[in-house]
Amino acid sequence: MNTLTDNWLRVASGSRAASLRLRTAWWHRGWLALRKPTWPVLAGCLLVPVVLVAFVQVMLASVQRAESRHREASAHAHNVWQCNFLHGARERSACRAQLDAQTAAPSKP
Repeated sequence: MNTLTDNWLRVASGSRAASLRLRTAWWHRGWLALRKPTWPVLAGCLLVPVVLVAFVQVMLASVQRAESRHREASAHAHNVWQCNFLHGARERSACRAQLDAQTAAPSKP
């Protein structure tokens, strides 16, 4: 005996309770399918790589920012050393003023 056909026949006859039972039965069948262990395993298999890729992207971006800051600090320290190595006081102060101006207004890449 086909219960689905019987339920549809009851709905077609106009029974409101049967229509409610049919909708409720469909809803419960859907939740029962989601309660099976295959859905959480499938969701986990899809979610873990996505989270891992996002974590790697964030870490790579932070490493690149740190390398960039380190390069800039190293270049600035080298330029300050070159300014301090100059012989005249005027030349040193002019060089440092030029470095400070470059540091205050960095060029856009």
